[in-house]
Amino acid sequence: MNLFDIAEELVTKKEPIVIMVDSLSMVMEEQGIEYPVVTTFKPIELPVHFDPVAAPIVLKSDYKKGDHTAFTYYGQFVSHEIIQTVVKIIGAEAIMKSTKPHFTDIRQETWDNMSGHIHLLIDKNQIKDAGEDIATMCFHVCVAKAAARIYREAHGTTK
Repeated sequence: MNLFDIAEELVTKKEPIVIMVDSLSMVMEEQGIEYPVVTTFKPIELPVHFDPVAAPIVLKSDYKKGDHTAFTYYGQFVSHEIIQTVVKIIGAEAIMKSTKPHFTDIRQETWDNMSGHIHLLIDKNQIKDAGEDIATMCFHVCVAKAAARIYREAHGTTK
């Protein structure tokens, strides 16, 4: 089942649709498909210094050499949409209560299950520009954990 089939099936139900990925709504608009939309996310306030678009690209080779931390490398792929998705799936309370710097007190299965969501939201061109051959589940989990850390730090907790 492709994106068009999913969109068509949702629209024929004539029920409110929760859109989590902007690309789905853009495809539906391009195809002239009308749909009711329920907005599920409130904007998350982030520190002004967090601007992944303006930051220089950290290359995978430089990260592997030890020139950059994992947080710097994977954090460059984080967008507001990824942060919102991580907060929605993991939960703001769980992120803020985590006592581990790498969120290892949140079940690994929860992080692994987020891979598909991150895959849909991440900028594929940015991944190539950084020298990453392929974005694996592990890669997606690292990006999700960087997003959780950005969220936690934006809300006053650094662990």
